[in-house]
Amino acid sequence: MAGGNWARGNYAANAGNGMFWLGSGSSGEHALIRDASGLIVESTNNIVGYNYAVGPPGVPGMGVMSANSSVAVEHIVDGASNTALIDEIRVGWNANDIRGTWAMGLVGASIISASGRGDSPGPNISHHHYDDIDNCQDDPKRGMGCCPGCGSWQVTAKSMHTVGVHVCFADGSVRFVSNNISQRDYQLIHGRADALIPSGEY
Repeated sequence: MAGGNWARGNYAANAGNGMFWLGSGSSGEHALIRDASGLIVESTNNIVGYNYAVGPPGVPGMGVMSANSSVAVEHIVDGASNTALIDEIRVGWNANDIRGTWAMGLVGASIISASGRGDSPGPNISHHHYDDIDNCQDDPKRGMGCCPGCGSWQVTAKSMHTVGVHVCFADGSVRFVSNNISQRDYQLIHGRADALIPSGEY
């Protein structure tokens, strides 16, 4: 699968600060939570016990939106003004790179995941093999480093700005988040139910 001539965009949904691993919902995997009728009411990452975790141990990496799923504002228990909804991203620099392809519903295409963890410690990090994105084109010199054969598990926000990225929070506010944000705060603004408030400026 590649981006081809598919429409591109510069924003992606915050699926949480856990790794986006599809699975049964065990530690470190992508979990689907259903209501009593079987309707999927949440699609989230559960990072409890995952060894890439940075910051508070045992903190669930629940985001706000994912492929074909979202949560209501009342489930953003950390507060809508403290929780990222949409992050700025960069589109792939050639037709074979899926980044920014909004209709794909994949990490790197239209979903952000694992913010503040592993190889995604902050905005605009772009080292060789850092972002794990299927069918990406690795080019750190362009600010587009990635691991094309590592699956679609994690990607950090990126922009053409030299000092940060734009982030839309769940209260509708848009803020410029600095590349110098602490890794802990970057993690916390991407989790909606960690019961912790970012401590610094972003």
